[in-house]
Amino acid sequence: MLSYARAGRRDEAQRVIETAIAPRGTPADVRRAWEALVKEGRRDVEERIGKGDLAGAIPLLEQLIAQSVQSPNPEQRAELTARLADVRQVLDYNRFVERYNRAMELAGRDPQAAIAILEDLVATTREPGQVEQAKKVLASLKAERRR
Repeated sequence: MLSYARAGRRDEAQRVIETAIAPRGTPADVRRAWEALVKEGRRDVEERIGKGDLAGAIPLLEQLIAQSVQSPNPEQRAELTARLADVRQVLDYNRFVERYNRAMELAGRDPQAAIAILEDLVATTREPGQVEQAKKVLASLKAERRR
């Protein structure tokens, strides 16, 4: 089972747990198998994050959270859920910065395009501080256009 998990073949590892370990093993064996599968997946997640592949880590984290339901280890599930929230927050921040910077690049030569980006940021950004930052620049650009 671990060899499948280490090779990134988590679906096959899960099938081994469900078809071979669960029917024949003790509850402790089954618990250890699920925990090992999730732990191995967590290594993959951290490796992806370390390489900057945050978007690729999200589906893997979601899969691990689903698999962790099989394990009676609530701490493991809570850690995965918190890590998923962290990764999403960093991705949201990075997207905001990228789009905000693009709006700033456009502000001098194409204010309408900058305004469109900022309006979208105000409408879609979840972080209140970022929303306020975008609103300030948006108001400034709109005021300049009226002059």
